[in-house]
Amino acid sequence: MIGHGAPMAPWTVTHAATPPSLDHADAWALHGLELASRRCERALWGHEDHTYRAASALGRLLDRSFAEHHYLVATPPEGVGDPGAVDGFAAMMMPRGDNAHLAWLDVWVRPERRREGLGRRLLGEVEAIARADGRTTFLLATAHAREAPTHDADALVPPTGAGRIRASDAAARFALRAGYRLEQGERLSILRIPVRPEVLDPLHAGALTAAGDAYRPVAWVGDTPDEMVDDVALLLTHAGSDAPTAGLDLREDRWTAERVRQHELQARTAGRRIRIVGALHEASGRLVGLTTVSTNEAVPEAVEQGYTIVLAEHRGHRLGMLVKAEMLRLLGDDAPLARRLRTSNAEENAHMLAINVALGFRPHGVHGMWQKVAR
Repeated sequence: MIGHGAPMAPWTVTHAATPPSLDHADAWALHGLELASRRCERALWGHEDHTYRAASALGRLLDRSFAEHHYLVATPPEGVGDPGAVDGFAAMMMPRGDNAHLAWLDVWVRPERRREGLGRRLLGEVEAIARADGRTTFLLATAHAREAPTHDADALVPPTGAGRIRASDAAARFALRAGYRLEQGERLSILRIPVRPEVLDPLHAGALTAAGDAYRPVAWVGDTPDEMVDDVALLLTHAGSDAPTAGLDLREDRWTAERVRQHELQARTAGRRIRIVGALHEASGRLVGLTTVSTNEAVPEAVEQGYTIVLAEHRGHRLGMLVKAEMLRLLGDDAPLARRLRTSNAEENAHMLAINVALGFRPHGVHGMWQKVAR
């Protein structure tokens, strides 16, 4: 994310095409987006683990079954067609079906081109596309390398009272000046892996004991077994509706078996490997909890946490800890090069944060979620 700047310099903003492959000439904007994202990620975090990847962007553009994605890149006028000339980009996702009132927005500008008005230009462009599509609520994401301390008078605190962001951060100033309100702060955390056995083994054993004979962990890599795909769809629906959403105007986001399969196909196309550990209820034969992670073949040392959810009626048996501890064991076998696992949790989600802290996750920054109602 980037800050508000001076009067706008001349840029050409190009709406990324949907090329048939990344080898096609029209894929230049997607390659440029990845190059610019690498520079931004390196400047903010010191690594490129969570870069916008050209392959992932192409997969999302090609598959419009459940969401419509747009990517805009900005270059000097003479730089159109040159991936290395991309100074900034905007990404937008508009859900189809559920939450059709929303547009999710993300804007990034290369560090050396900030405070020149480019972020403002890009944000205006994607907001205009969203308005034209009838979207009435915009959600803007910002990333911050550290959380403001509790005594910081400059801190912005969401209405939940948890997750502090410095008002002086460039990204915060940018969002505020664009008319957005901070609704939620998520803690970004990193776990160094593999986790030492003296830490992981007692937590895993304790969770197995709490689960007893009523539940057992099951795991797979890649596509979900046919007999479990409906359960996974139900759990992913709950993962969205059960998580704390503060004042964000988020409504139920239903998953179906078809959507799960499309998600898996998109991951394969983008070179991502998905792993799932579930909690199986023996009496019913149904999955009642799960956790998901993924890796990108381009960055095998980095792991991204996806969803973790346990159905409400099955909570109290330490199933959240069980599936996460089991996942760490699976990663040890299936991802031997993995060294870092990143997750984000709403600061008010005390239960999940406690599980992560016990496993060894340490704070790595704050993810701000900002909202604006279109007029």
